[in-house]
Amino acid sequence: MKQITFYLSLLVFLLGSAFKAVSQINFEGSDAYGRMYNVFFDQTQANRLYGAALGNHIMKSEDLGENWEIFYTYPENGTYLEHLTPLTGELLAFILNYSADMAANSVKILDVNSGEIIRSYAPPLTAGASYTWIDSYAVFPTNPDIALVHQSYKIGLSGFSKVYYTTDGGITWRLVYYNVTNNGVFPNNVAISPSNPQKLFIARGSGPNDSLGGLLISEDEGLTWTEHMAGVTFSAITFHPENADNILLGTFIGPGVEGHDENLFRSLDGGATWSIIPVDWEDGVMNNITGIVYNPLDHNNILVMEENEVVITLDNWQTHTKQVYPVDNLDDYYYGVFASFNPFQNGELIVSANYYPLFSNDGGQSFTRILTPFYVSALPSIQIGDDVHVYHSVQRGLLHKNLTTGELIEHDVEGVNIFYNYDAPVYFTDRKTVGRIYKYESSFTGNTLQISNDFGYTYTSIHTNFYDQFINISVDPSNPNILWVMFLHEGGVIIDVSDMNNPQTTYVSLPINEVLTDVYIDENNSDLIFIAVANRVYRSTNGGVSWENRSNGLSIPYSDIIFDIEKRPGSNSVYFVTASNGIFKTEDDGGSWQRVSSSSNVQKIEFSPINPNHVVATVPSGDGINSHVLYSTNGGNSWIALPFEAIAYVGSLGMAYKFNEDSVDAYIASYDLGLIKYTLDLSSVSVPSHGQKAPFVIYPNPAQHFINIQDLENRMTSVHIYNSLGQEVLKSGNQKELDIRALPSGAYFVRIQSSDGSFFVKRILKE
Repeated sequence: MKQITFYLSLLVFLLGSAFKAVSQINFEGSDAYGRMYNVFFDQTQANRLYGAALGNHIMKSEDLGENWEIFYTYPENGTYLEHLTPLTGELLAFILNYSADMAANSVKILDVNSGEIIRSYAPPLTAGASYTWIDSYAVFPTNPDIALVHQSYKIGLSGFSKVYYTTDGGITWRLVYYNVTNNGVFPNNVAISPSNPQKLFIARGSGPNDSLGGLLISEDEGLTWTEHMAGVTFSAITFHPENADNILLGTFIGPGVEGHDENLFRSLDGGATWSIIPVDWEDGVMNNITGIVYNPLDHNNILVMEENEVVITLDNWQTHTKQVYPVDNLDDYYYGVFASFNPFQNGELIVSANYYPLFSNDGGQSFTRILTPFYVSALPSIQIGDDVHVYHSVQRGLLHKNLTTGELIEHDVEGVNIFYNYDAPVYFTDRKTVGRIYKYESSFTGNTLQISNDFGYTYTSIHTNFYDQFINISVDPSNPNILWVMFLHEGGVIIDVSDMNNPQTTYVSLPINEVLTDVYIDENNSDLIFIAVANRVYRSTNGGVSWENRSNGLSIPYSDIIFDIEKRPGSNSVYFVTASNGIFKTEDDGGSWQRVSSSSNVQKIEFSPINPNHVVATVPSGDGINSHVLYSTNGGNSWIALPFEAIAYVGSLGMAYKFNEDSVDAYIASYDLGLIKYTLDLSSVSVPSHGQKAPFVIYPNPAQHFINIQDLENRMTSVHIYNSLGQEVLKSGNQKELDIRALPSGAYFVRIQSSDGSFFVKRILKE
């Protein structure tokens, strides 16, 4: 059952087009765990920073990192934007690696002013490769059509690397290096001389049989190569800003062979000869030089980063100072890989270290952390009582924020040096009992289900099993101490926690031998119960003693499952189920079902307690599906997909909702932006536009033949129309009148792009 695996992935804490200035998205996470990579100063605008989040977003700050906004998003979940680097002429370059589509793995060149991709280099794929990615690249500074790209791939369990060269923006490629024909030695890094596009460099690492590479230099676009310092591995290579023949080169991790010492090399003749700059390096773990950077305001000032050392010269290596830090340091510098000096203020620089970015105002002598709320998050939930409580998991623990008081509390959150999450605890909050949290945790003595009634400060164990996985908990509305707990292998377990120190356990007798995924217990009659077992629904009127199949009309494939069962508030017989192939509705207690949405992998449905006509449903990321929100304003009879762009294309494994009178706050646990909040206006059924008066007016609405757009500030640059599934059906430039006669009747989104990069989205009805 393929969907069982996907369903369970919700419980595991995992580690184009421009999308600019999404002001209706608020970052709600903690800044204690934020990660960003390759943060650098803009070369033309003071106080402006750019940096890459952990996933598919590039961020921008206009105030030296105090506040951040989304600058660019690649519109696919599961993509990673890596090695973000500034180029000449207000261009940014980055690597796009996307495991779901190897052909998409490429180097992108982004124009800062337009926010558009202007170049994309995608080297050829090797036949038979099961997985391909890009490790490093170099772009010639004054001509982005010229690039050197280092690509790696796997065939079976074996790894390989190739380096390709292009002079026409990736239209044609020439293979200039293949590790198999070079004694198996893998590249670590590639470079192009900034003064000569024909002069190429490959800093090499190790290969099989303890073979070590040196530095390869080509003067003829990679047709021939000369090796320098054979038997020494290298990675970091940097050219003097005004003299490309002045080169600094740092050693990489050595395998402990004789003669492979950690050293900083310098060449003053373009790499023909090399000398060692004497630095007394400390012995650490990996002992490698990770980055070298020049101060643009003073080229005699150079910063060299090592695993746990920072070396600084102010006089072009006549003298230098060295700062040594603890290995695996969480409080300060550790393993900086990228640095950027402020071109407007001497002495200021940012180091992108292994765990988070660091700021220095004394040229790298000391650092303070740049705090951001951008991290991998999961398992969001909300409890509403006298106060509003929002929870989500991060770093194997739980963050709890009281929205009423603003207090943020963390429980069992581990440090940012912890990357594994395969056995992370699963948290589940009780929707009815404020302060009650369930935790399912594995250990050497088995898996334990625990309960807390004090917001996670203390827990009591109420059930133990072995080699199992938690799926769900449903609580009897008439007795909050009766829990129906669902496990993958153990099945359904009813636990009475009236005495938490002596819980009473009974097992659910299921009608078929399949996985129990959800239980709905009637709020007025505990004997009336609906359950979802695989792709079927069953009803009991005697508290689960016997079951009746109520699956007529549920056209759900046997290999898929039902995720959620909910009853429409105030109704006696109207129920909904979410499934891998849509949302289904019954108006006769499950006697017959009809599909009301065909969206795939709908995981959760939730009704507003204020207005039962307002309903939302969650489609998380996975199985090639991009995360998005479905909503209904007529009690679930029809559904609309919020455009994926509206939530900044975030990858997500879960969402939680707080309903207001005419809107809903969606709290989205994202792959790389922490916990974000998006507010959907359900009164006018439109997407908020910057929290200000709408700059555009669309009329008439409803419309039959044409719609007109009134541009109040003369800023419209393009118009896109999407159907209720989020598919684009019509687009134009800044045309003020659009012919919609060819569109079928129904609901549509009109998305208007503004000249400042923001957008406005309005729902219209075509009659």
